[in-house]
Amino acid sequence: GIAVKVDDKYYFFLFFTTWKTITTGPIRTSFILTYADWDAKGNKITESKLISLDYGSYLSRFEINITGTKSIAAGLTLHDKKGTIGTNIKEGWLSHWEPIDDSEIGTGIVAPKNTLTSFDNHITEDKDLSNLYGNIEVKNNKAIYYVGFGWKKGSPFQNQKQWETYLSSFAKKINNPLVVKVKK
Repeated sequence: GIAVKVDDKYYFFLFFTTWKTITTGPIRTSFILTYADWDAKGNKITESKLISLDYGSYLSRFEINITGTKSIAAGLTLHDKKGTIGTNIKEGWLSHWEPIDDSEIGTGIVAPKNTLTSFDNHITEDKDLSNLYGNIEVKNNKAIYYVGFGWKKGSPFQNQKQWETYLSSFAKKINNPLVVKVKK
């Protein structure tokens, strides 16, 4: 989910109230989640998410339609806080690489150019609430980002460097989309 930061505290609402399937593959699966209005220290937040999962991609697209805030915080869970973070605000990505059981996993967020404004390596003693937050600008009541993971045992990424190279390459692609022109 997302959070809204007000006065150094993160507010979030976990449970969607409705869902709607848009596509069911085989190339793309997408759906919309709608949330009940929620409160971020006196700010009424309205939120819905269009989530698209594309075949062959390690990152899924999240399009957040939101009112009541000028930025959102999308987070990567730090689990046991034993991993290593990587950040590249200029390219628009954040990563976390960590050991899990007998393997390793990389998680990442990529945002379109100039929308990832900062990050916060938010560490707390509260169970499951430590996150590497990417602060993403809301423009015209919309924020877009991509999030996903690569697992050492089930993807081509064997280390943090390979994972972050993928995030960097992905960022270049979303900021320079393929343009097809048909001539008559």
